[in-house]
Amino acid sequence: MWVRRAKDQSRNSLERLVRYAGKLMEDAIEGARAEALCVGFPIALSAAQRMSRNLGQCATYRKLLSAST
Repeated sequence: MWVRRAKDQSRNSLERLVRYAGKLMEDAIEGARAEALCVGFPIALSAAQRMSRNLGQCATYRKLLSAST
C-alpha cells in the first residue's frame, strides 16, 4: 500500500514538474519570438523555432505519461 502511495506521489510530482517546464518553455518561446520580430535577427527566430519543437516534445511526453497510468 505504501509503495503504491509513494508511486502515485512521485507521478504527481513529475506531472507538476512537466507542466511547469512546459509553461516556462511557452514563456521563453514568446519572448524569443518577440525579440526576433523587434530586432529582426534570424538567429533569434531560429532559437524560437527550436524551443517550439522542444515544447512539442514536452507535450508528447505528457501524453505518454498520462497514457501510462
